[in-house]
Amino acid sequence: MSVKHEADFKDVTARYSSAVNLLVDKEMTNGLSKNEFGIYDNIKRVDAAIWFAKILDLDITNSTNTPYSDLPKRAWGAVIALKEANIANGKTPSYFGGR
Repeated sequence: MSVKHEADFKDVTARYSSAVNLLVDKEMTNGLSKNEFGIYDNIKRVDAAIWFAKILDLDITNSTNTPYSDLPKRAWGAVIALKEANIANGKTPSYFGGR
């Protein structure tokens, strides 16, 4: 697997570096900071939704209002695309469970 650049995250061991570099290279994530990926943090449901929408190459440009009161605006397009593709829904009609 080839990547454009190697990320320099201090918390990523050699075991996970190729997977993390691929995520960064494909612009799925940037990590928490320039030097920290967040390898020991839990992935939030909202972040997983954004990753899946990007991986599936869904149109995430539709950022009209979302019915989910807990959803940050940065995720609106991804969650709407996943919902329209019948891949993901909220935990309730008004709560996504993303935070």
